Amino acid sequence: MSHTQDFFTSRNNNQVGTNYINQNGRLWYDPDTNTIRVNNGSPGGRLVFGGYHSTFYDITSQPMANISLAQQVQFANIASNTGVGLTNNSIQFIYPGQYLVQFSLQFVNNGNEQYDINVWFRKNNQDMDWTNSIFTIPARKSVGVPGKLIAVTPFIDGWYNENDTIQIMWHADSTNVSIETIGPQTNPTIPGAPGVIITINQV
Repeated sequence: MSHTQDFFTSRNNNQVGTNYINQNGRLWYDPDTNTIRVNNGSPGGRLVFGGYHSTFYDITSQPMANISLAQQVQFANIASNTGVGLTNNSIQFIYPGQYLVQFSLQFVNNGNEQYDINVWFRKNNQDMDWTNSIFTIPARKSVGVPGKLIAVTPFIDGWYNENDTIQIMWHADSTNVSIETIGPQTNPTIPGAPGVIITINQV
């Protein structure tokens, strides 16, 4: 049976920690999320350890369709999901708090020149100031051997409210650039490389 554990009053069977309204200084354990919390148990920034976290990924190809337009990064697969949801290729925060969002994007370039790639964040479908990262991808080595680049950036915003969403946007200078999934390899056996990996951790 799920229960909370008061460290100074022993066990009680309140099913929801938020029953402890205005209990300043109370320390209790939530077995459903494997976390220790303080005060009334609300998850917004009050976790002593642990926290909400999710990982998403995508194994499709995402070409730069039009250099006049920014594109939203697509990630349709869920590797793990605890307190952070996925809706319309947007990260959705089910619980308020501060979160670390990190992306890993596998870009390829089939052109004969190097190109710049911009990747930035939107919050609730609005561009976030000063969140852009600029990467330069090398030209292809030869026909059939594209240039490759892994773009990685960690990001922490001040605070996310319940149901806030985050989108990851990108733009490249050429339609020769795409986000590409690279399949498993043999001799030796190497796992596939998804085009997109997104991790979110409450901090």
